[in-house]
Amino acid sequence: MVVGRVFFGLGGEVVGVLGCEIITRWFQHKRLSLALAINLGLGRLGSVSNSILVPWLIELYGVIAVTWIATLLAIGVSTIGLISFLATSGPATEPDQIQLIPENPDKGLDNNKPLSQTALLHHFPRIFWDLARVSLIDYACLNTFTNSAQRLLAIRFYNGDQPAAGAAVSILFVLSGFLISPLGFLLDALPASGYPRALITSNALLILAHGIFLTDSISTPIVPLCLIGTADALLSVAFWGSVTRCLLHATHAETRASRGRETCLKDELVPLLREEMMDITPPPSTEGGEDEEVGLREVPSMQGEAMRTLGIGIMTSLMNISTAVVPAFLAVVENAAGFLGLEFVFLVLGVMGCVVCVRLAWTWELDCDGGGREEREI
Repeated sequence: MVVGRVFFGLGGEVVGVLGCEIITRWFQHKRLSLALAINLGLGRLGSVSNSILVPWLIELYGVIAVTWIATLLAIGVSTIGLISFLATSGPATEPDQIQLIPENPDKGLDNNKPLSQTALLHHFPRIFWDLARVSLIDYACLNTFTNSAQRLLAIRFYNGDQPAAGAAVSILFVLSGFLISPLGFLLDALPASGYPRALITSNALLILAHGIFLTDSISTPIVPLCLIGTADALLSVAFWGSVTRCLLHATHAETRASRGRETCLKDELVPLLREEMMDITPPPSTEGGEDEEVGLREVPSMQGEAMRTLGIGIMTSLMNISTAVVPAFLAVVENAAGFLGLEFVFLVLGVMGCVVCVRLAWTWELDCDGGGREEREI
């Protein structure tokens, strides 16, 4: 069973990373946050359906039969989806939607050979690493609570009644599943500054929820669970939307015009991040004559896809690392201080996440007016 779970985990993470990259490739120019949100929302609702249907089916048919039913259902749906995806044409592209980077023999991407993962890491902007800190802290707070919430709440509020506690926890997942898509639609309509603000709001909701638990003055966990469900939806949409947009922006260049002012190449390339965030040195400006397209070359699409896939994989790994490591510390805290000790740790993690997100918002500066509507202009 352990070996099977290892393979299951490897397959699940590969599907998650590649699925996010495929969605980014198809929707990078329009409704990216909504597309990612729909994908996340369906996953949440699938988990809720699984937790509701599996116990009922086990009572009717037994564990072995239900295991085979679930396995064949998953394989069948995945196969149908894969065939449908392979049968469709690639995402539409427009001739003017090219990705350019400054020509730089030291840091530039080589058109003729793929870069190693280590070399690709040098092209990730500073915002990416700020988001990495968000992943470590926020998912340590959120995932470790949701993974053990039923057991904790059964002990604290329901006198050990696991079904009652499970029903209460399902409110969290149902609320998160239904809120993700509307929040994705909303973030697409807001300026780009809405992403870090949404992350700050999510952490504020986590702080409020665990603060309520910590006061030990409530008889039912419904209100804080609703707050955590909303925070979960907001964090999922804002975080993965921020990561994918950050990686997309990393494959677009900033150009510098001849007279010392920044311009858009052929009035189409919009500089999306400040130069100090890009870790790419722009070419020196030229003097005299018209604006020249100097020191710029197209980034191979395969290279951009490699950067995005690597970046999404890094974030997924960090999320899983925090979810795996933090519970060992929480077990020590629970043995020493019980439920309230755990809530104090979750509260501290929420405050740390809020501080990191405030720093992210401070450095999240986009140029050219329009902010969150940059996909319309690129």
